[in-house]
Amino acid sequence: MLCAAWFSASCADAKTPKATKDTTEESEVELAQAPQSGPGLAAAPESVWLDTAASSTRRESDKGTTMAESQDELAEDRKYNYGLPGTEPPPPVPPAAAQAAAVMFLGFCIACLMSRAGLNGKVEACMGGAAAAQRAVALEVVALLYVNLMLASRTLHARHRHGVPLPYMYPHAPLRVSNSAAYMAVVRGHENFLETAPFALALLLLCGYHTQSAGMGALLGGIYVVGRVHYASGYARTPEGRLPGQISSVLSLVILAGEVVRHSMF
Repeated sequence: MLCAAWFSASCADAKTPKATKDTTEESEVELAQAPQSGPGLAAAPESVWLDTAASSTRRESDKGTTMAESQDELAEDRKYNYGLPGTEPPPPVPPAAAQAAAVMFLGFCIACLMSRAGLNGKVEACMGGAAAAQRAVALEVVALLYVNLMLASRTLHARHRHGVPLPYMYPHAPLRVSNSAAYMAVVRGHENFLETAPFALALLLLCGYHTQSAGMGALLGGIYVVGRVHYASGYARTPEGRLPGQISSVLSLVILAGEVVRHSMF
């Protein structure tokens, strides 16, 4: 019995290498018959490598662009953060007081020339008398309220159009504004009007009723109202489009102020 068991085990061990050899030969045949190019296994690693290399290149390019933009923004901020280490010295401040005084003196001189030429009486005669000129001044005060409402409505529409919700006044990082420059052009048209409207109201009333220069008040007030509308509409198109309205409205204001000063001094 022992001899029979030993003989059976020897036969089994002799058959095992042959089966392994047959399996190895079959695998080699399958590998030889597999496609070496095209959409098979041989082409997949190369395409994956190319996609990975392209993605890596894009990431490096985006990273470099972001770093360059950050450095440019930092350099721009340093120009205005005076006193910090590594910042540039502040630019020279223009003589603002002298410039403002020069503009006011120009308005006073023009008002004196207009008074010497008798422009006030001529305007009142064309309008039908001093009372009619005073009524025109009163209507111009009401027209300023209309201009304010019109510009406020434009700002409201610009908010909805460009996506600037309340209570935000100006576009900044958390907001997704479609066109911040176009929105700010409309806002600045309204803000600039509000910066000068109180002075215009006071000067119109003083020039129309205190100085008894209703003709000049009516003429210059009308120029101011038209100039403010031109300023806002031109600014909404291009920043340079605001200049004609700005020059006419500011010049009319300083001449009104010059007329008040002339009447108070002489």
